[in-house]
Amino acid sequence: MNSANNRIEKFIYVFLVTICFINMNTLGYTIEKNRAGNTHVSENHDVIEQMIYDNKWAVIIGINNYLKWPNLECAVNDAISVQALLTKFGFNKLSILTNKQATRKNILLILGDHLKRKIKSNDCLLVYFAGHGHSEDLPGGGKQGYIIPYEGDNENFYSTCISMEMIRNLSRRISAKHILYIFDSCYSGLGFQRFLGKSPKIENYIQDITSSKAVQIITAGKSNQKSAEKNGHGIFTNSLIEALQGKSDANYDGYITFTELGLYLHNVVYRSSNGKQTPLYGSFSGEGQFTFELPSDFLRNISINNNNNKCQLRIITNSGGKLFLNNQLQQILEPHSMAVISDLKPGDYNLEIFQNSYEPYIEKISLELDDFELIDAELKWIGKQADIRNRNTNTSFSLDSDAFVVSSNNDYLVVATGRYFPPMFDCSKNVPFGFDIDLINEVAKDIGKKSVKFICNGTIGPVSRNEADLGIGAITITERRKKFVDFSNYYYKTFQNIVVHKDNNIYSETDLINKKCVARKNSLSQRIASFYKYKTILVDSKKQIFEYLRFRKADFSIFDRIFLQRIIKQYPELRIVDVRLKKEPTSTDYYDYYGIIIPKDNNRLLKAVNQSLSSIKKDGRLEEIKIKNFQ
Repeated sequence: MNSANNRIEKFIYVFLVTICFINMNTLGYTIEKNRAGNTHVSENHDVIEQMIYDNKWAVIIGINNYLKWPNLECAVNDAISVQALLTKFGFNKLSILTNKQATRKNILLILGDHLKRKIKSNDCLLVYFAGHGHSEDLPGGGKQGYIIPYEGDNENFYSTCISMEMIRNLSRRISAKHILYIFDSCYSGLGFQRFLGKSPKIENYIQDITSSKAVQIITAGKSNQKSAEKNGHGIFTNSLIEALQGKSDANYDGYITFTELGLYLHNVVYRSSNGKQTPLYGSFSGEGQFTFELPSDFLRNISINNNNNKCQLRIITNSGGKLFLNNQLQQILEPHSMAVISDLKPGDYNLEIFQNSYEPYIEKISLELDDFELIDAELKWIGKQADIRNRNTNTSFSLDSDAFVVSSNNDYLVVATGRYFPPMFDCSKNVPFGFDIDLINEVAKDIGKKSVKFICNGTIGPVSRNEADLGIGAITITERRKKFVDFSNYYYKTFQNIVVHKDNNIYSETDLINKKCVARKNSLSQRIASFYKYKTILVDSKKQIFEYLRFRKADFSIFDRIFLQRIIKQYPELRIVDVRLKKEPTSTDYYDYYGIIIPKDNNRLLKAVNQSLSSIKKDGRLEEIKIKNFQ
């Protein structure tokens, strides 16, 4: 009997040792195979993964069909896609509500009662919502954001919808270590704090950020924005899926932290939507970060490379501006877009960002070998011109009153412009706006005028008849026009493109032979068509041109590219063809150069305007105007 027991005990011992050996080898193989060459990953990475969360819970909500709100197309599809993705991350306790199931009562029942009883202190919870959102003005100031359930009433938000205040209170009822709300809707009145997070270079970074509690949120955009949909998905959710498949793992360590995910979505969605959506992210409470551990399938998607003993700086700003490292200009940053500066040497750097109307951003950073630094720079708006590096403080080129044809005895400048040519100018509203409008306002200040009075009825005519001091309105400098007026140095250059019906077979200049062009009478387009000897139909307005193209009464038209890029969004039946045409026989290139119109032989005014334009270009004001109007 004892002999038999000894044999059994020996068998069990050998069996357990064998199992441990197999598990150790399997674990080592996984690390070596999936993270080879990644200097950011330690050998105990998978051990850390098992310790972050005991259980992963998710509530997925998608509403296409609303009882009292306009229906959506992609919300349910987005919800199903997110559900499938989260299962790959080990979220094995999922609830999904779609359309009629997603009532206020059901959502609150799951979040406020069921999960309160089930979720433990080392669990995580992710709540995803795709549907309508709304922000309501509060009488005491500020706003309150709401998610709209299936039966939500668009007049009684408090009693029929779910406010962000209620979301915060629900979070306090749940004992999860980390809670993350991802809302594919646009809001304000969220009541969270902007979250920058700790540096990923601190020792035991993942352990540190996952040991503290946190309640965090990411939304698709601001309250005055709409969640755009494309190819069966919302742009925000499509970017979210790409992010969680590995693209947002900025330091290639196999983890996606809340900061990495928020920064990635903020940057990518802004660019993908052409500035129409700006995701927001922040924390309701806590110092930790919701963290995703990438599955092995997604780890293979990460491009790991050694940066040849160099460092990298990645930076994103709310404002854009000029970026300096150790007093050397590196590049012009665009707002909400991540800039990457590679091949930097390890060491300490003094980082500065300067932008008009914002306080300068200054920070000392240290770059380490084969590493990168991620900077989320939030510049503070101060409502006036901030000190831009290299700004010329002597920008006054004031003139004697007799230099002004119309406004000699006034403190305002009279400027002739057109009616509608976005994004350069738009005078269809009470107050003109656009690139040209902002530019001429700066010129007016430089030459001693306090304000501008606009005449929105043409440019060259009023200036040549001495009805305006200056003219501006995306007017191309040509030899023919110089017979009637003078021009400043150019302030912007563009080129002429072709616009056609999307079903037309025009793709190159040779395809224009024997085709009919439609152009406005006495326009540059008409003269270009005449120069190229195109058959031309003449009409009275731009609107008529686009109607002719839409209904195939003409084959193509000719416009400035900057105008076409903006206006084409209103005409989905049309497309731009990148055919560049010279504006006149004497042109040496394909560019159109815009200039400010000045009365003939007024040399003092011409000189002052050119000095102002030079100053505006050098001190950064021109770049600021571009960012404001073209982003």
